Amino acid sequence: MQEITKTQKAINYWLAGEKLKAFAIFKTFKLGLTKDEKRTLEIAHEMLLGRKSFYKQLGLDTQIILVQANSIVRDYIDTYGKD
Repeated sequence: MQEITKTQKAINYWLAGEKLKAFAIFKTFKLGLTKDEKRTLEIAHEMLLGRKSFYKQLGLDTQIILVQANSIVRDYIDTYGKD
């Protein structure tokens, strides 16, 4: 039996609509993401954990961050595939 990779697990969560779990994995990737992209995914993950007001207080546009995070994941999946 073939073991599922971390990438495939993250993609499966994403495709199942479980963004919190997907962001939790994607934000840990060392390859294929820039430092800024990883930070965007970290913030998106934290916002989904209920810390959105914290980032609003810092002056960040939380809607834009979520849009950017979604785009980063879609681009990652397009680049690295679904196995």
